[in-house]
Formats: sequence, structure tokens, C-alpha cells
Amino acid sequence: MKLNPKTIKTIYHILTILSLVVCLAFFIYGIQTKLFYSEEALEAFLDPFGIWAPSSLSFFNLYRWSSL
Repeated sequence: MKLNPKTIKTIYHILTILSLVVCLAFFIYGIQTKLFYSEEALEAFLDPFGIWAPSSLSFFNLYRWSSL
């Protein structure tokens, strides 16, 4: 299946908007739960990810910056 450039561009725009919405929702969640106010709170948030916590944080940062 070959997609034309207009369809690819539309998909890209939808994914960009979706990623911005997810980042905004996480930002609002972080502010409301004071997640960003201390290292302990951020550590408690990432602790359930276990060994994948550094990768999860890195992925989130990449995801966030790729949507800009």
C-alpha cells in the first residue's frame, strides 16, 4: 500500500497534535500532583517502572521534544 504525500503529511500532523495533547495532559497532571516539585516525587512516580525507569524518562523526553 503506497500512501501519497498528502496522506503522510496529514498523519504526521495528527500524530503531532496527539503528542502535544499527551504532553499537556502529563504537564497538568504533574502540576496538580506536585510531581515536578521534588526529586522524591519524581522518583516515586518512576519507581513502578523498575529497571525501565531511565528508559521511560528518556522516551518521554524524546517524545516530548519530537512534538515541538
